Amino acid sequence: MQQRPLTETAAGRMTAGVTGLNLRGRAVLLASDGSAAAQAAARVTAALERERGAVPEIVQVFDLRSYPAVPFLVEALGAADQLLGETAHDDQRLEVIAQLAGAAPEASNWPVHIGAGTPAVQIVTLAEKRNAALTVVGIRQHGRLDRITGDETTLLVQRRSSCAVLAVRADSDGLPRRIVAGIDFSRASVAAARAALDAATSDARLTLVHAQAPDGSSMSDDEHAVVHELGVASALEEIRAFLLNGLPTGSTVTIDTLVESALPSELLLSAAARLDADLIAIASRRHGRVARLMLGSVADDLTHACLTSLLLVPPAP
Repeated sequence: MQQRPLTETAAGRMTAGVTGLNLRGRAVLLASDGSAAAQAAARVTAALERERGAVPEIVQVFDLRSYPAVPFLVEALGAADQLLGETAHDDQRLEVIAQLAGAAPEASNWPVHIGAGTPAVQIVTLAEKRNAALTVVGIRQHGRLDRITGDETTLLVQRRSSCAVLAVRADSDGLPRRIVAGIDFSRASVAAARAALDAATSDARLTLVHAQAPDGSSMSDDEHAVVHELGVASALEEIRAFLLNGLPTGSTVTIDTLVESALPSELLLSAAARLDADLIAIASRRHGRVARLMLGSVADDLTHACLTSLLLVPPAP
């Protein structure tokens, strides 16, 4: 039997199982805290409903960590049930809708889930229960005080979520048009780029960004194999072709590439600033302890910088 060319093998490894977000008819969970960023997230969610056929739902969680006098989880949940009876929940649902409907009138028609507990845990649990394709959260710039006090719900949702997470800046008013996607030649990074196109305008411009270490010391095994077989430029072109082939007929999306020697987070932030991007897309995690730690650091750096909205996508199955 004739062996397939190495280039076909490498390209197949990068793209196998990558299908995008598949938003039509699927739940998109909007996590609200009433902030300006949450209102921006509502505008983006409304655009996903109109333009991608998503089915939005809202969740707001009462943070039981605000009650330090309640020492145990069971007691905390019991106290929450007493404080937040059905009538109080109904009032809160109306308040949540009122907070969001000014920014996105469509929100008045979306189901609202009220929870109590640790916000990130409740948000991730509900997203899994609803089989959500995407969780949308607001993002704001985190200063040193925020890091000390633990105001990190967005970061915790990103770290725990099994579905894609779109963290939206407070100045966002619709789907992103100018996107940079971090590419390390893993399927997860290709999935992030593909998902970004599903959450973007139909005339978006996507730049595939690869941070190349001068000595290759930070490469994963997969990246080493792909670069060895294809070379960086050819590997990026394979990904570009795969993404273009998946676009609907008549799409005006454009895709280009950027390769520089730098740390991943630094290059992504620099590229986003230079290209005036409104979204950075990266994979949310990779296999292996060192890879998870490195990628987690990149996601944290991008979230804290808050120069753009941020899309984090789990690896393809």
